[in-house]
Amino acid sequence: MQNYSFSSVDSIHPPKLQFINNLRALAILLVIFHHAGEVFPNAAFIRIFSQWGKCGVQLFFVMSAFTLCYTGSKLTLWSKSLAGFYIKRLFRIAPMYYIAIIAYYYLSSITSNNIGIWHPGNIEDYTKKNILCNILFLNGLYPAANNNIVPGGWSIGCEMLFYVFFPFILNLTKISRAYLLPVQFFSLFAVGALLFVAKLNGHHGQGGGAFAYYFIANQMSLFVWGILLFFYWQSKTFFKILIWGTIAGVITIIASYYLGFSSWSWIILPPVAGVISCLTAKLISKIHLHKLFPTIGEVSYSMYISHFAFLWIVLEFLKITGVDIDSNLAVILVFATVTILSFFFSKLTYKYIETYFISIGKKIAQMLLNNNNNQQLKQTEVSNAK
Repeated sequence: MQNYSFSSVDSIHPPKLQFINNLRALAILLVIFHHAGEVFPNAAFIRIFSQWGKCGVQLFFVMSAFTLCYTGSKLTLWSKSLAGFYIKRLFRIAPMYYIAIIAYYYLSSITSNNIGIWHPGNIEDYTKKNILCNILFLNGLYPAANNNIVPGGWSIGCEMLFYVFFPFILNLTKISRAYLLPVQFFSLFAVGALLFVAKLNGHHGQGGGAFAYYFIANQMSLFVWGILLFFYWQSKTFFKILIWGTIAGVITIIASYYLGFSSWSWIILPPVAGVISCLTAKLISKIHLHKLFPTIGEVSYSMYISHFAFLWIVLEFLKITGVDIDSNLAVILVFATVTILSFFFSKLTYKYIETYFISIGKKIAQMLLNNNNNQQLKQTEVSNAK
């Protein structure tokens, strides 16, 4: 078995981790662009590009796994550090998400009856079971609650499930990085089993908007790519693999459309998006971007949660004012407006909500660690006394 220290891994130094916020900024801009395009079905030209903005979520997943490897390198199973890890993750994600559940419930109660305009949700979906699944972050395992309580909540549920598995996957890689292969094979098996069960129950189980696409097993390859990116950051061979993998992946997706297999492209998209995300990370790390990008990246989580509400507000404004503009131009204007509004709003929520609860989570985790160290110290003193 291969044993090694994380300090010897081909990783990067803390100052250079600043590029991660640039990537988060790119990811949220892609997501907002995608959703702006979705609400204008007649914008045929711009939707050629905006439809791929959904890959911003996949970029989030890859960078999440990458940064967790860096910050969680000292994680050990069944320890106070593991409990601290889960506590910090919970206090990082839960507060804004819980606020969003309440906010979108009231917004959906207002907008559900609006005919002819996009709205963030249907009030009928806010059942006790669906809300509870989202509170417990189990919406990634329950189709009825997966993506209709908080818009885009499927990715949060998927991320939280990955947090559960991450310490175990990371400890497997301490034995051998080859263990990432069975993790991926098991994920593919789980997707196949899900499709089989769906077929038995009379559901097609297909499509980019179906539960099978959102299911963590279908997205697991992205997290695996993020872990590989951490381990092989300095590897020139890995960089070449990313280049050729990107070319092969793009050709495969294009071929699936021309050969009539586009309905199954949702299975191909995550691993291909993972390769492209890793290559993008390598390229962005070498580029100096405007200082606005890391600022956007810093508040990207709040922007992801809130931009759906601002999208509805902007569309409602266009409806009330009766503004009639070309659909392609409308996508650009809506994208820019929603980005600006959600950015300034998220600056506030990040400062007064996110950082506050992140600080609490860190303090609780540190208290657990200190208590554990004190207990170990007392045990050592007792042993020495004997």
